Amino acid sequence: MCEGDGAVSLVFRHTQGSGSSFVITYMENGTQKTTSVGNGGSNTVLFNPNLGTNTITITKVEDDSPASCAGTGNTITIQMNPKPVATLSLVDPEYCDGEDVFVHYSGNGVYPINAEVLDASNTVVQTVTINSVSGGNLNLGPLPVGSHTYSIGNITDGSGTTCSNTGNSTVSVTVLSLPTASFVKNQYTICDGESVDIGQLVTGIGTVSTS
Repeated sequence: MCEGDGAVSLVFRHTQGSGSSFVITYMENGTQKTTSVGNGGSNTVLFNPNLGTNTITITKVEDDSPASCAGTGNTITIQMNPKPVATLSLVDPEYCDGEDVFVHYSGNGVYPINAEVLDASNTVVQTVTINSVSGGNLNLGPLPVGSHTYSIGNITDGSGTTCSNTGNSTVSVTVLSLPTASFVKNQYTICDGESVDIGQLVTGIGTVSTS
C-alpha cells in the first residue's frame, strides 16, 4: 500500500474451538491489544500503518469455556511505501544562445522513480527515470532566447503497488542573446592626414568588449 491510503481493516475470524465467544490478544507493531469474536463469527478492527513494514501477530486466542482453552494465531505484515518525490534544480541559471541547456533531476522513494518534466504550457517534455538519490541531468537542447520554466508533473515509483504523487518543483533558466558589434557607417571619405571617428554600434547584455 502507499502513504496516504488510510486505515487497513483487520478482520479477525473464529475458525475452530469451543465456547460462545473468544478473546483475541494480538500485537500491532509491538503494542498489545485485544478484541473479541463470537463463535463462527468475525470482528473488524481498523489499523493505521506506519511507513515501512508493519507486523500484526495474534499471540493468544482464549475461549469462554470452563477450561479456558487458549491457542495462538498467525502473523501478517503490511508494507506501506512512501509517496515518491522528484525535484528539479539548476545546473546553470543562464546560457548563451545556441548552447545546450541542462536541468538536474533527483528524487526519493522506491526506485526506479519515473517523473514527467513539463514546460511552461504543462506539456510533457520528457519522462525521466531516477535510479538513485543523486539523479541526473536532462539535456533540453538549445532553446530560444528568453526565460524558460520547467516543472515536475506526475510521479510514479517502482514499488509493487506503484505509488504515485504530483510534483511541485519548478525551475527557470534564461537564454541570453549573443553580443554583436558593427560600424555605424559603411563608408568614409577623408583627406590625407585627417582622422575619423568610425564609431561602433554594440548590442548585447552587460559590458561588451570590442578591443
